[in-house]
Amino acid sequence: MAANKGRSVWWVLLLLALGGAAVWVARLLRDDDAWTAPVGEPWEPAPSPGPSPEPKVEAGPEPDPVPAPAPEPTSDRPPAPVPSTPTAVRPDVPDDLTRIDGVGPKISEALIAAGLTTYAAVAAASEDDLRAALSAAKLRFAPTLPTWSEQARNL
Repeated sequence: MAANKGRSVWWVLLLLALGGAAVWVARLLRDDDAWTAPVGEPWEPAPSPGPSPEPKVEAGPEPDPVPAPAPEPTSDRPPAPVPSTPTAVRPDVPDDLTRIDGVGPKISEALIAAGLTTYAAVAAASEDDLRAALSAAKLRFAPTLPTWSEQARNL
């Protein structure tokens, strides 16, 4: 038992010596004197050098100015009309009703079959109309149905 205790002491001493040597090497490799202070004076870190000064750029010749674009030729045709809505409305193509939260493909088909093909039609429909469209398609569960009109108005 005593022999094992002596070995562990040697290991501890060896580790302490290696740690001290590592600190000594680290201090030697530093190029500033931030680690040393005169004896009797408190240690203070070395002041940082601060931001590097901006390099001076010598003024060269002025660049050529960019020429102004040539005016566009005028034509006798009036400008193309701009649509008042962001997307063109096509009555023959139904809106993608699955963008409404809680409306999947089957519910969308049921609403289209009931004549509610656009967001505007869904927004104008009452809850009873929406429930009637679902029951006609033999669908019963739609927990978000009360919010469909508001969501359709936002779309």
